[in-house]
Amino acid sequence: MELKERVIEVLDRLEEHYGPTKCYLSHENAWQLLIATILSAQCTDDRVNMVTPKLFEKYPDIKAFAEADLSELEQDVRSTGFYHNKAKNIISCCQMLLSEYGGEVPDDIDN
Repeated sequence: MELKERVIEVLDRLEEHYGPTKCYLSHENAWQLLIATILSAQCTDDRVNMVTPKLFEKYPDIKAFAEADLSELEQDVRSTGFYHNKAKNIISCCQMLLSEYGGEVPDDIDN
């Protein structure tokens, strides 16, 4: 059985045992979920959900994050902790999404 089939089987068994999963990070699309996930490291989902509405208003798309000023983004995410690394990683991730994936978050694990 290949890896992808095994992952699907494991996920099916987990859902069967525990029920459907719910994501507690507020988001409207894949790139917002990706950024919220980066911010969630060593931080509560509640805190991330307090930060992201203003953040996604200020930076309305992947390009805006890719072009963000590092020190300004650091201040925007400061309350989530580890803000130096998180801001740097968000900018880098969005630059990669633009350059390698046409500004889209891949929906396939193989990408």
